[in-house]
Amino acid sequence: MNPLLEQFLLEARENLAFIDQNIENIGGDDPELLNSVFRAAHTLKGGSGIVGFDSVKRITHHAEDLLDMLRAGKLEFKPVMVESLFNAFDEVVNLIEAAEECGDIVEADESRIDQIAQELSGLMGKTIEVQVWSCPFRLASDVKRIVNIPMPFLRQFNQKIPFKVGDIDEEFCAKEQLYAIVFDLDESCMVYGNDPLYTLSLIGDKVLGIHACMGENASKALLSGFDDPDGLLLRLSMTAFVYATYEEISDALFNFIDELSFVPLDVVTLLQINEGEAGHALDVLKELSAECSGAIDSFNRSAISEKIHNTLPLIGRDTLQSMQLRRFDEVLNTIKDSDLGMLKSFFAQLPQGNVYVHNALLDTAPSVEAVSTPNAVCETIEINEVERLQLKAILTQQLQTLEMVNDDASYQRVLSIVENNLKPYICDMPSSFSSKEA
Repeated sequence: MNPLLEQFLLEARENLAFIDQNIENIGGDDPELLNSVFRAAHTLKGGSGIVGFDSVKRITHHAEDLLDMLRAGKLEFKPVMVESLFNAFDEVVNLIEAAEECGDIVEADESRIDQIAQELSGLMGKTIEVQVWSCPFRLASDVKRIVNIPMPFLRQFNQKIPFKVGDIDEEFCAKEQLYAIVFDLDESCMVYGNDPLYTLSLIGDKVLGIHACMGENASKALLSGFDDPDGLLLRLSMTAFVYATYEEISDALFNFIDELSFVPLDVVTLLQINEGEAGHALDVLKELSAECSGAIDSFNRSAISEKIHNTLPLIGRDTLQSMQLRRFDEVLNTIKDSDLGMLKSFFAQLPQGNVYVHNALLDTAPSVEAVSTPNAVCETIEINEVERLQLKAILTQQLQTLEMVNDDASYQRVLSIVENNLKPYICDMPSSFSSKEA
């Protein structure tokens, strides 16, 4: 144990014992007793500040203020003050005991410290401004550029990531997340000794991959060495892919942290790759879509991967769909079983050759069997404007497909999509169709 901390803990025990024995009498006629309790609290505050025990310092600071106002006659004593002070110093005792057991300063329950501080401040007629949590990092503005970076490391990454990141809050930052961290480096980094690769090495295998990009002029100047004999004028954009908590990242990269931008990566974002030739309608992907839908239902990841690998040679490598399928194969191991079903819309959109847009309605709409029974009663289902437009888009897309196909298999696929996604919302829709025209 640190000798300074050890000495503080010994003195803290003595002061806390004195406070415990005398605090119930601070409302009496003995001003010296009140002064002695105040001095004990003051000593606790000072000692905790010296050793960096911030939670103890914060509690004793408010307790000291209350005792100081009482002894100066600025407050009228109330019995409730004794109870509040007992509660405050009991929490200090708990923290001191925990530090004695582990031999080091311990983390406190901040919500409990806030509660004590507000209670003591209220007795003094003060109010404490509660700090509102805000996102500690800057979000990158060009997410598309990050998404298009090759990420082969994902194939060996077996941690599960969110399907779609919601609000970025304190709980989110406290957990390990997959981040793309963008460094826009200039000569100031190396001149002042801030080596980004060294700082990233401090978090070890939590760094999954690094992608660096340097402009043509900067790379020529750097390689020539004529303008930069000491090798200091480093100018490049670097993206590190890290799976860690924000605290772990900020501890290692504290020299850069205010200049970095972050992209919290989720499944939907990773699949929105937009590199490659778009707009090519590829019929071969319709069969893949139907096959992968069944594999998704059975949670058969190896079958999905196999079908993707079998299909890739049949489509142009420079097409958007080729890039999308390669990315899906990279991401497959990071998807939770409970989220696999939400990717049917990814395969349904593939044949059209457009950038993936998550379609929750297509993924989660109930099947015909789930909503249709021989005695089913037609009920009105209220849908909002977004859902209405999504339904309209599905119907329009399938009508366009019908105009282009002539084989029975394609017709059956269209019929299945229409039934699964529209029938629950259309009461008088026929249970079957006798022909393509119908």
